[in-house]
Amino acid sequence: VGNLVFTRRMDSGNIKFNNVNFSYNKNEEVILKKINLSINKNNLVAIVGKTGSGKTTLLNILLGMLKLTEGNLSIDGKEINNLNLKLWQNNLGFVPQDVYLFESSIYNNVSLYREKNSKNLQKIYEATKKAKIYDHIESLTNKFETLIGERGSNLSGGQKQRLAIARAIFADPEILIFDEATSNLDGETANSFIETLKNLKSLKKTIIMVTHDMKLAQNCDQIIFLKKGSIEAHGSYQELIESCEDFKALTNI
Repeated sequence: VGNLVFTRRMDSGNIKFNNVNFSYNKNEEVILKKINLSINKNNLVAIVGKTGSGKTTLLNILLGMLKLTEGNLSIDGKEINNLNLKLWQNNLGFVPQDVYLFESSIYNNVSLYREKNSKNLQKIYEATKKAKIYDHIESLTNKFETLIGERGSNLSGGQKQRLAIARAIFADPEILIFDEATSNLDGETANSFIETLKNLKSLKKTIIMVTHDMKLAQNCDQIIFLKKGSIEAHGSYQELIESCEDFKALTNI
């Protein structure tokens, strides 16, 4: 979802979950319960909580991968439904936890085999600069024609992640979504991702991420703290530290 370039999109604005419940079938436990949530356009938002709290499920609903049991998802008051779901998904750039890369060149992996013309070359230069991997690519003998090996075997974990970010930026989505962006990175590379994230904020896009990394969360405009499928608290990092003991315990403060 979101890594191809499309021409038709929905107008992207404030995202709202309205009384959302979700379970995989009627006989199973409710995974998400009475989710009422607003995400403002161009905000940087973290979804946090312990394993099993419903973070990934909430993300999959946002991506349009799951059908709601009750409630709806709306954009500036316009409900997402079967008729406009594809247009909504065309707004999204998704960077998964496990990045999939092709056994091909850096150019093909970022552009998804787009024609190599002046327009796309300029776009790929800009995308890789914003993802903070351009300088490394330029240092390579074959630059953007460098072959990355099977599933990116010639790259470090951080370089794979940055290529995935560049791929999402290349598509120029309205909304960037990350699933545990730093989970496979070492400490130093994870810290440098925070600088990448600050750089992405300047793009005037909505950025939403599931994360367990509280250093990332501290840089967000809004944190959504899930507990057992419900929103326990939401607000800034400082607001949650001061008002929510469960969140404070999660941060080990």
